[in-house]
Amino acid sequence: MSKNHFPEDIDSFLDKFSESQLKQLHHKIIDRLNLQRKLQTLKAMSEFNPGDHISFDHSDTTYFGEVIKLNKKTVSIETEDGEFWNISPHVLTNHSN
Repeated sequence: MSKNHFPEDIDSFLDKFSESQLKQLHHKIIDRLNLQRKLQTLKAMSEFNPGDHISFDHSDTTYFGEVIKLNKKTVSIETEDGEFWNISPHVLTNHSN
């Protein structure tokens, strides 16, 4: 089985569920996906500390700056030209390591 394909018997497995059970399953899957996203964000956030020198690309421009603060989902950055951005940690490159 490849990483992006379901097992061939998934349809027969799902046929056994009622509509209510399928809805419950849907909610559990969404909860699991949200948890995975949170864990990925936490892992990415752990790569940064206030004072770190970073860069990121936006609209064909590379910006350089410093980490000011770690927020719940984003990193607050002050760029070299004094602009403030809240950026996803996934798009930042840390130059302090």
